[in-house]
Amino acid sequence: MDHPPADRQEDMAAELKRLRRENEVLRQEREILKRATAFFAKEGSR
Repeated sequence: MDHPPADRQEDMAAELKRLRRENEVLRQEREILKRATAFFAKEGSR
């Protein structure tokens, strides 16, 4: 199996790191939205 050149591997590693960070932020945002939805759904039923 051929491996990409070293500079390409560095680019891929940097992209993977960026995507993992972005994924974590999106997970946190989703959790906040889920909690806000539950809160407002509860408030609306009063």
